[in-house]
Amino acid sequence: MIQDFSRILQRRAPGIRIYVRDVRVQGNGAAVEIARAIDEFSVAREVDILVLARGGGSLEDLWAFNEEQVARALFRCMIPTVSAVGHETDFTIADFVADVRAPTPSAAAEIVSRDWEEWRQELEHLRQRIYRFSLQFIEIWKERLEKIRNSSSLAEPSRYVGLLRQNVDMLEQSLEKSAMMAVERMRTKHTQLRLRLQSYDPLQHIRSLAEALKLWAARLESVSPQVVLDRGYAMAFDQQGQLLKDAGNVVSGEKVIVVLSKGKLLGIVEKTVRNNQEDFPL
Repeated sequence: MIQDFSRILQRRAPGIRIYVRDVRVQGNGAAVEIARAIDEFSVAREVDILVLARGGGSLEDLWAFNEEQVARALFRCMIPTVSAVGHETDFTIADFVADVRAPTPSAAAEIVSRDWEEWRQELEHLRQRIYRFSLQFIEIWKERLEKIRNSSSLAEPSRYVGLLRQNVDMLEQSLEKSAMMAVERMRTKHTQLRLRLQSYDPLQHIRSLAEALKLWAARLESVSPQVVLDRGYAMAFDQQGQLLKDAGNVVSGEKVIVVLSKGKLLGIVEKTVRNNQEDFPL
């Protein structure tokens, strides 16, 4: 089984390095050795993939791979695992816990490796792409160099320098014009602000605010409770200081405070009448 596994790997991917850990795969103590080997590979992190492999056998021969400790070791393993136990028709708990199940150890060798010929074809494809890209890159730069060699700037340097001087003169004139326009805008804005400041009269503004303040003061005074009291009305409060609006809120014998325009009265309620049902006898 190991020979077949190694032979397939060497044929498909000769650069792969194989580490073999020999453990008992059946009988007493087999499950302990298998679980310990899985944990050691997981901790060491020296391999990229772990293949759990065994040849075919009866249900009793394969029973170690149904043990709980083997399943838990596969579950906590920190590297990818492949279960390749028995023949294609054999199933164990390890097959369901591992990351991948292979029908046989030989099939596991094909799963974990890539055919060397595929690598060769891919490398050849990449080589051809690099070659084509390099040719295109060289052609592009050849065209650029040819344009530079045939450019008028190299053929007639004085003419090229003249064009540059002409551009500099145009930029200088544009800059001067822009600066003059900016100064003129600032001058116009300054004149407008100066005229606004001269036309502004602080005393007149203060008088307008004073008149508005007097108007609001008069409005507030017209709705003042004192004005209402001065017209002969009064306000009554209970002992808690709450304004009385309904005679039903007080009872006979309760003390009330009556606020007049000038002064206050403390009284005791003798009788209450609601909704002007009757008059009080004087």
